[in-house]
Amino acid sequence: MISETCTAASAESCSDVIPGARPGPNVPEGRYNPAFTLPYDNACFVEWPGNNRGAAGRAEDEAKCHDLAGSGFLEFDPDRGSNFNLCVFRPSVDSNRGTEEPEVAPSPRTPPVPSKPPITNDPPDRPVDDSVGADKSNPWFTLVVCNYAGDGDMWFAVSIPNNSENPQKVIRGWWTIADGGCRSILQRDFGSGPYNAMELFYHAETKNWHWPNKSDTELELCMADTRYQRTQVHPYDCQGNEKQRPFGRDVVNKDGDLFEATPEHTVHTITLHR
Repeated sequence: MISETCTAASAESCSDVIPGARPGPNVPEGRYNPAFTLPYDNACFVEWPGNNRGAAGRAEDEAKCHDLAGSGFLEFDPDRGSNFNLCVFRPSVDSNRGTEEPEVAPSPRTPPVPSKPPITNDPPDRPVDDSVGADKSNPWFTLVVCNYAGDGDMWFAVSIPNNSENPQKVIRGWWTIADGGCRSILQRDFGSGPYNAMELFYHAETKNWHWPNKSDTELELCMADTRYQRTQVHPYDCQGNEKQRPFGRDVVNKDGDLFEATPEHTVHTITLHR
């Protein structure tokens, strides 16, 4: 039997986000792995039929789950023999994280220096320019980052091309990711040519830790603590309040993996922990 491990959200708040959604993690017994639990606070879940809708239905449900307006995405578990696609979410976004609506102008944020006390009441954290998105007439992907560091909020920055046909990378930051949560960061497409992968570089930090570690650092890039965007060029000297930060390398493959890709859409997840 699935055991309840968190304070449940109210049925009203869950169904306000998606009709039929319920407080979690009481997934019906036998539908999923009996040992499966959802270690989230104030979680909701909804099940969408998956057995006869194929890859297109799975991609549609996954996109709905990642893009829930006014709520916090936690997990999407595709149909693996249960005949259902499972979406797990929080009924509302934390009040100090600001709105997720793309038209809201970004506000500055200052991530704490490692080993210093965290900054409280962090303002809305949309990066300078998150309007690039993906041309979904081409194969495309969603980049998701999960914060399992157990050290409070995480701040994330990425250097990534706007699309595969233009390899010039642009550095953007910062996104705030709640402790124990995951967040959809951005979407890009692989272009219309024979492009099967996209390279990116990433940096993340909490109040006491940063990623990548020294052995996984591929390069160091200059960034300011406030909201930030610039083209990645070499050579480059840090300006004003910028400082060097370590960046690790990752590659998003068009084929993804068994449960995280369709021919049209890939979900690529970076999971960060100590």
